[in-house]
Amino acid sequence: MRLRRVIVIVVALAVLALGIFLVFRSGILQPAADNFTDSFDEPGEWDSGDDANAFAGVRDGHYEILVRASSGIFRGSAPHQFADGIYEVTATQVAGPLDNGYGLIIRLNPADNSFYMFEISGDGYVWAGLCQSQCANQGWEASPAVQQGLNQPNLLRVVANGGEMTFIVNDQQVARINDATLAQGQVGFLVETFGGAGVQVNFDDFSVSPIPE
Repeated sequence: MRLRRVIVIVVALAVLALGIFLVFRSGILQPAADNFTDSFDEPGEWDSGDDANAFAGVRDGHYEILVRASSGIFRGSAPHQFADGIYEVTATQVAGPLDNGYGLIIRLNPADNSFYMFEISGDGYVWAGLCQSQCANQGWEASPAVQQGLNQPNLLRVVANGGEMTFIVNDQQVARINDATLAQGQVGFLVETFGGAGVQVNFDDFSVSPIPE
């Protein structure tokens, strides 16, 4: 239910604020770029790791995050930096409870762990906002744009132009924010659990491209 999700997200993000979450190894930061594509046929420079709480890494032609912990936010990123652009990835939940969150991170600053986060859930909700010491609580909203359930691919897109960011699911705009806190940074993916372990999400066909003039 929507009310339950709003309550649970506060609890989960309080965990994030305390730093109790998994951050995988990151490589040397690369200069900001305009174009980038990855179909995950090779490991590349993406973070990888495996412990009791989660697995993240390139496997079987996609970037996989499998969360074994019942609560928390777990992410993996690449050292490439980007500023303005169109960010896209196809995300597919293949296992676990649908009461979750998963999606895209942009403009990540690993020095202070600040970033913008765009999530959907397996049961049809969306969330977008800025995370610094914690994530701004803008609330989850139900959206018919989300393909609910397991093995349902969802195309996530963020159009970031300065502080103006538009968030799109399956070609339908679901959120928009204006925030100039972070101008550029790394990219990554995340999976969030709300009391149910075993959530696995596969990310594929990631790209960053310039905004058409």
